[in-house]
Amino acid sequence: MLTTNQLLSELRTSVEELYSPKVQLEMERQPESVKQQFLKQRAQTSNYLHNLETQELKKLVEKMKPLESELKKAIQDLNRELQSINNTVKFISSINAVTRVLARLVMIF
Repeated sequence: MLTTNQLLSELRTSVEELYSPKVQLEMERQPESVKQQFLKQRAQTSNYLHNLETQELKKLVEKMKPLESELKKAIQDLNRELQSINNTVKFISSINAVTRVLARLVMIF
């Protein structure tokens, strides 16, 4: 099982991938509504990650434990979608799943 620090590191890597040329090029080919959804989800995910990274780690570790498996699955799903980006709806949905878990973590603080 991944530790909380490993999950944050994996999440950080996933968020960085959301800004990659591969993802950018794919999103440019999408309808405007899809692009806007993507940009919104990407920004929210980045903001939540930033908030989590600035929290006290001891508190974070304690509070993150109950959501660890849910976050791990959401990150895995996002990483799987990042590999292909064939289905933009699933891709944006995967970003949203990560964002929902992160929002719950941020609300804990």
